Amino acid sequence: MAANPTDQFAVSKIFPEATLKEFNASPLVRSLTPTDFEALTKAFSIPPGPTDNPKIKQLTTHDLVSIEGLFADYRGKIIANFKGGEVTMLQTVAAGSSCCCCCTPCCSCCSAASITDPMVQ
Repeated sequence: MAANPTDQFAVSKIFPEATLKEFNASPLVRSLTPTDFEALTKAFSIPPGPTDNPKIKQLTTHDLVSIEGLFADYRGKIIANFKGGEVTMLQTVAAGSSCCCCCTPCCSCCSAASITDPMVQ
């Protein structure tokens, strides 16, 4: 069976190991892909949408805190990048880049864009 193409954008592939350790990312969090985050978005919508994604059903509060920390840290670095700040800790974000997963903007990327340009759609 062929590997899922979104696996190349799993949390474990887009964040450096040191960052994953800093935010104490569990194996479950490290395995999350854009498809999983899409299911997470549905599960946490208002009203919540149903999901049959087993990864989302297994998430703990600790996992959610890790996810928030990882993406908040990343979002801050993107904002610094766009505002001309020096980004020294994250070599994976090229100057002018605004997305870590290169497929669809996640909430972190959208938040960073709206903070940089509040009128962004």
